[in-house]
Amino acid sequence: MTTFLSDEWFDEMATAAATAQPPADLELSIEQQIVDSESWTVRIGSGTAELQRGRSDDADIRIVTDAETAEGIRNGTVSAQRAFLNGQLRIGGDVAALIEHRDVLAGLAIGPV
Repeated sequence: MTTFLSDEWFDEMATAAATAQPPADLELSIEQQIVDSESWTVRIGSGTAELQRGRSDDADIRIVTDAETAEGIRNGTVSAQRAFLNGQLRIGGDVAALIEHRDVLAGLAIGPV
C-alpha cells in the first residue's frame, strides 16, 4: 500500500481521477483538507475528473479531518459516518450536492473520504 499523502499517493489519486468517468452533466468541486497537512481538490465537470493539490477558494464541498482519521477511513479501520458523528470529520459547503451525488462520488474512489 502506498504511503498516505506521499507524492506517489498523490500521483495514484491523480491517475484515478483522470481515468474516472463521472456523468457528463455533473459539475462539482470537492476539497479535502487534512488539518496541519495537505489539501487537494477534485474537480468534476464535462465527464472528467481532475485532482489538484493545494487549497481551493471555490470548492462546492469542503471535507476536513485530521491525518489519523483520514488514514483510518482510507484503510477501512474508521467509518466516515462514525468519524462525522464523533466530530472527527467536518463537511461544509453544498452538503445537499454531496448527498445527491454520493453514489457517483463513492464510485470515483478518490481520496480517503
